[in-house]
Amino acid sequence: MRQAAKISPLNSLVFIHGGRGDVSPLTIWGAQISATNSCVSVVCYPEIDGPTELVLGDVSEVGLERPADFETILRTPDHTVIIQTVDDQTVMTLPTAAKLTALKIWRSHPRWPEIVTVGIETPRNMDSAKRAMLPTEQTTRTSSALSSDVSSIFLCDGGFPRTQRDFNPWSFPEFLRSGISLAVRNPVALTLTT
Repeated sequence: MRQAAKISPLNSLVFIHGGRGDVSPLTIWGAQISATNSCVSVVCYPEIDGPTELVLGDVSEVGLERPADFETILRTPDHTVIIQTVDDQTVMTLPTAAKLTALKIWRSHPRWPEIVTVGIETPRNMDSAKRAMLPTEQTTRTSSALSSDVSSIFLCDGGFPRTQRDFNPWSFPEFLRSGISLAVRNPVALTLTT
């Protein structure tokens, strides 16, 4: 059953999850879609500029004529897909047939979509679906393009406050002691798994 709602969500972000026990993905600066096995976060149109139309339904009803921008297998222990805002307001729900659900997301714009379409379907092969899932509920993955002149990256636990966008970590020895610098051998793309 196709559902639609126009909202201006807090922080321009919505969460799509399968009910109890969901683990939200870690916020990664610049990531438009982040996911764990049980929750997907999607950036919407800027809340101060206007609403985002959210569309939810079976892939056969809402799927677009192009490849999805994001596909995953979502744990749905309550046999439900739920779209919620950051402040836990439920926008819409849709029942599912199984405890694992294939999820496809289309966005009308790569950065600030005015329409976010979420299609669901039951995986045809449950064993294959389980193998495609992320290794643990706590896992978050994202990919970022790197410029060709990058020779190293710095990883830290994020415990140091970064209150401004132009934060320069190299100016704070305390921050530098909280992480590790790694050489980058192939500076085309970087995939992080935490």
